Amino acid sequence: MISSSLPVAAQELLREHAVPVYFYQGKTDFDPAYAGNGERLQALREQFGRVVVEKVVVSAGTSPEGASTVNGRVARERAGRVAAYAVEQLGADPSTLSIEVQPDSWIRLETLVEASDWDQKDSALVLIRRHHDDKAIAGASRRIRNYLYVCFYPELRSATIVYRCPETAEVSVDEDPGPVAGKTGPAPAVAAETVGAVPTDPPALSSAGHGYLKTNLAAWPILVPNLAVEFEIGSHLSVSVPLYYSATDWFSDGWKFRVFGSQPEFRWWFRSGEFLGPFAALHATFGWYNMAFGGDYRYQDHRRGSPTLGGGMDLGWKVPLSRRWGLEFALGAGYLPLYSDVYYNVPDGRFVETRYRNYWGVDHAAVTLTWQFDY
Repeated sequence: MISSSLPVAAQELLREHAVPVYFYQGKTDFDPAYAGNGERLQALREQFGRVVVEKVVVSAGTSPEGASTVNGRVARERAGRVAAYAVEQLGADPSTLSIEVQPDSWIRLETLVEASDWDQKDSALVLIRRHHDDKAIAGASRRIRNYLYVCFYPELRSATIVYRCPETAEVSVDEDPGPVAGKTGPAPAVAAETVGAVPTDPPALSSAGHGYLKTNLAAWPILVPNLAVEFEIGSHLSVSVPLYYSATDWFSDGWKFRVFGSQPEFRWWFRSGEFLGPFAALHATFGWYNMAFGGDYRYQDHRRGSPTLGGGMDLGWKVPLSRRWGLEFALGAGYLPLYSDVYYNVPDGRFVETRYRNYWGVDHAAVTLTWQFDY
């Protein structure tokens, strides 16, 4: 009985300490000048010179951007670099050192966000749990997106040196007592950052937002070049302003769809902060036109000075293609008053009459390629 209790007593005299080493995004070499790495490692070097270290574990991870295979490779290289540093610069015994790759970065991100006191964490958790896809984070509202990027992602781009030493050993760096060996979860030490240190107010970067450059691919086959710009407004709204212009006949004088106009939209996105998936929009339509479709007549806006002015609504869906590229599908209907001059559809055809027509029906069809930019 006495001999069986001795290992337990010995375990209780061991303490675990954890020191983080932070990396720039995508890098596997750590910079001592970045995020206090140098100060923590210097303190750790001094501490290793005074204590008997029983075991060293180096675990590393990444933030969620990129493919999982690439992130796994980056995490292993980070752990390897820090392990080599521990042996060469700290004097760690290679026989007591092991390397681990931290769990899935989405799970770690979810854990960090859930443990924080961030006022937007519920919305962020819905986004994270639903997608596990950085393209969805990139499409989130600017406050959520940039808060995640600034306050949580850097914490994930790290390797942690976890070492075990006797509790009675002199420790020169202030730290909270950690769990005893055999219990889960090392305690943060040597100026380690914790979830509680995440600020509750958005950082300065959160004033940046997303805009989109877009083109309606469906208009190009009918020789109508177009370009649009869209800006986010809050977590549900965006405004999109396209410009369409064509001065080209369809291979003969009798076929043409010449236009100069726009169809600005106010969009409501059903998923808060994502700007992906379903949306509904109200649009206005105005433009000048000159149209002929091979028949007897050609139609153009009255005296070339009476553009049509109408409006309607449309429904659409946006899917991500990559972090910055996306594809939208939309169909809309509305009202257009057409005040047109009618001409014979021949070169220099003479005037026939002026017609007025109220059009109700489909007035918007789009398959739109989008590219995201920050502002």
